[in-house]
Amino acid sequence: MKNKKCNNFIKISLLSLLVCIIFIVQTTPLFASDIEDTYEKLEDLDKQSEKINTLIKLKQKEQAVINTQIKKIADQVAEANEEIKNSEKEIEKLSYDINRIKSEVQQKETHITLQKKVLEKFIREKYQNYTPNIEMFTMLNIANNYTQNHKDNLSHATDSVGDFIEKIHKEQEELKKDQINLEKKSGRIQEVKQDLERQNDSLKDVQNYKRVLSAEASAEEAKYQKKLAKIEKQKQKILGDLNLLYNSDIENLIEKAPKKYHASTSWYYSQRDPRWANEFIGNSRSTIEDYGCAISSVAMVFTYYGKKITPKKLSNKSIFYWDLINWPNTWGDLTLSSNITHSGVDWDDIDDAIDDDEPVIVFINVSGGAGHYVVIHHKTKDDRYVVHDPYLGSNIYLDSTIKAFGAMYGVTVSRKKAVDQMILYKEN
Repeated sequence: MKNKKCNNFIKISLLSLLVCIIFIVQTTPLFASDIEDTYEKLEDLDKQSEKINTLIKLKQKEQAVINTQIKKIADQVAEANEEIKNSEKEIEKLSYDINRIKSEVQQKETHITLQKKVLEKFIREKYQNYTPNIEMFTMLNIANNYTQNHKDNLSHATDSVGDFIEKIHKEQEELKKDQINLEKKSGRIQEVKQDLERQNDSLKDVQNYKRVLSAEASAEEAKYQKKLAKIEKQKQKILGDLNLLYNSDIENLIEKAPKKYHASTSWYYSQRDPRWANEFIGNSRSTIEDYGCAISSVAMVFTYYGKKITPKKLSNKSIFYWDLINWPNTWGDLTLSSNITHSGVDWDDIDDAIDDDEPVIVFINVSGGAGHYVVIHHKTKDDRYVVHDPYLGSNIYLDSTIKAFGAMYGVTVSRKKAVDQMILYKEN
């Protein structure tokens, strides 16, 4: 009986052990799979976190630039208003002087008219009273003296009045010249006033626009902060305070083209060149190093065609509206011959331009409108485009630029989707 109970106990124990072994064997792959999935999710969340942190920094930087611009614009508006007030005072003073001179001219004209009447009356009376009888004085020596003296007096009187009238006429002409000069000066100041008023209106428009951008930047930052908080909460649920950062080595993505596809570096400009990297673009507080890819690309194309100009000099030209570029329709004998909208590009047009030795500026739209300008100058036999990149370097592949900036923004884009604008200048 005891042996039977013992055997049963052993059987039950072995059976239980067997069940445990089977359970462990079957569940072990599940645990490993769950751990692997967890780490993949964590890595994915880390990437998202890094991307959103980058976007937040960009928005904060954008907002700081906008706030600085708003302050400067407000100062310029105040300065323009002060200049307008000074112009109005000057115009008021000139108007008073003009009216005074007009009054003096009218007085002189009235005076001249009166003098003419006096002269006419004087001459008429003299000739009416002077009716000499020559025969009466023939025998008298005094006759000749009287006649001669009378004529001399009349001639002297006539000359005196004539001199006076001539003097009045000269004064009148001088007054009229003064009046014309003052009216011209008043007209010039009026033009200055109108220019200042237009400038004031324009500055106010830009100020309002920048305020809208500032509000949008704040809203965007708040939105991304909310997303980041959600991701951080998810990370804590998975593995507590683990903080892994995703770092891209951008330099390893830059690929130089073979030398036979190189363009001259004599017309290459880097926006990071210390000679102008920290220069502001136009009246803005945006530096060439941060926002100068467009300016540097335009400077490269103009220099290529013999119109040498550096990004620094170009940034001070009136074609730039703060830190936004206004593509000039003409520049010397160069003419803009392409559509400047962000509506995609025709790669056949780009190929034709390259075949004609005409460099093409293109915009790489990396993420939601954020991107970068480069200049395409060659195409290889294996259909790869070579560019002068104002930020990453000269004579590099276009697709390596796209990869590099995609890595900066944490996105992957194709060349056809990324390039959405082309700027082409041709010689007349």
